[in-house]
Amino acid sequence: MPSHFLLTVVAAVLLSAAYSQPLTTTTTYPNCNRTFSCGTITNVSYPFIGGDRPSHCGLPDFALTCRNNTTTELSDGSLTYRVLQLDQTQKTLILSRSDLYNDTCPSEFHNTTLNSTLFSFDGRRNEVLNLFYGCNSTAMNMTPHNLFSCNSSDFNFTDAYYLTGPVPRDPILRILYCSVGITVPIPRTVGNRLTAPGSQLRLGEALMEGFSVNYSVPYERLCIECGRLGGQCGFDSVLGQPVCICGDIPCPFPLTLPPEGK
Repeated sequence: MPSHFLLTVVAAVLLSAAYSQPLTTTTTYPNCNRTFSCGTITNVSYPFIGGDRPSHCGLPDFALTCRNNTTTELSDGSLTYRVLQLDQTQKTLILSRSDLYNDTCPSEFHNTTLNSTLFSFDGRRNEVLNLFYGCNSTAMNMTPHNLFSCNSSDFNFTDAYYLTGPVPRDPILRILYCSVGITVPIPRTVGNRLTAPGSQLRLGEALMEGFSVNYSVPYERLCIECGRLGGQCGFDSVLGQPVCICGDIPCPFPLTLPPEGK
C-alpha cells in the first residue's frame, strides 16, 4: 500500500476523531441557523459571526459589526474595514479602510494588513497606493497633481502626496522629504483613473472604492460534511475546534471525513 495513501487515511481519521470529540450534554449552541444582514450585506453565514449570529456560530477572525443598520465592518488587528461587498460563493470581499473612507488624513498611520492565514489581497485586481505625509515641498516650484492636504499637529509640514505602484519611479521623491508613509491597496482600474492626465477623480473617492480580498474558510470540508448530514457548522472556543450543531446541541452522529479527493 502506497505510503501517501496511508498518510491520507491517518490524517482523515485524526480530523474525524478531533471533530467528533464528545461534549458535555449541557453545552448548547443556539441561533446558528440565523444569518448576518446589514445594509447591502445580507444572508451571511459560517464562518462569519455578528449581529444575529452568536460567537459560537463561526470564528472570531470573521466577526462582523453593523453600524447604523447600514454599514458592515470587519476588524483585523489595529484596523477596521468597511465591507462593501461579500460573496460567499467566490469567497471574496471588497474592503475599504474605515479610517480612510472619505478621509485622506488618518489619526494614526498604519500600513494595510490582514491575517495572511485567512485573507489574501487579490494581486490581479489591486495595486499599491502609497500615501506620504508631512512632506517638505518648499524646494518645488510647481504644484504636482498628486498633492493633497493633511493638516496634523504631529508634523511640521502639512503637504502630502500619493503615488501608485513602485515608489522609486517617481522623480518627486528625489527632492522631497516626508515624515511618514503608508500603503493601501486600490483596484488597478481606479489607480489608472486616479493618475490619468486631466482626471477628475479625487483621492478620497478612490479610497472609497475599496480593494479586493480573497478569504479561506477554516474547517471547510468538515463543515460541508456537517451540512450534508443536516447540521449547522459552529465553533467551540473552549475546545478550540469546530462543532456540528443540530438544533441547539451537538449532533448525535459521528462525523467521518473522507480522504482528500473522495
